[in-house]
Parts: sequence; C-alpha cells; structure tokens
Amino acid sequence: MLVVPSGREGFGIVVIEAYACAVPVITVKTGRNAASWLVDGTGFAVNLDPEELSEAILTLIKIPECMKRCQYQLLKRHKCMIGTK
Repeated sequence: MLVVPSGREGFGIVVIEAYACAVPVITVKTGRNAASWLVDGTGFAVNLDPEELSEAILTLIKIPECMKRCQYQLLKRHKCMIGTK
C-alpha cells in the first residue's frame, strides 16, 4: 500500500507508479489529488485526520480481502488502459 498523508499534495507521480504496480493508495482529500482516481475500490481518499488515515491503513492491513479487491481493481484498470485482456 502507498500512503500519501500530505494535505498539500495528494496526487503525484508516485501515485501513478503505485497504480501501475497494482498498489492500493491511501491519500488525503485535497484540491488536486487522487480522489477522482480512487474509483471501483482502488484505494481510499480520507480527510486530513489522523484517525481516518489510520482507519484506512488498518482496513487494508486487517482485511486481506479488501487489499486483494483493491489490487484486482487496479490490475483490471491497468489492463483496460493499456488495451490488454
């Protein structure tokens, strides 16, 4: 998992790299961030709140099915974007 806890930059090249490697992303909701990319269960966008952030992290750690679902959705999305089946 990739955690981007910045209140200023929630989206950057590191998020794209994580997606390309099927790594779920947890980011903070900011003006320009990955929240719009976090569709179909590919990760979490939370408020800039330590409890919300830790809850999202623990969800991926404690619930293996959630991590697997995020990875599956990322792989599915990646295949769609590069045109493979």
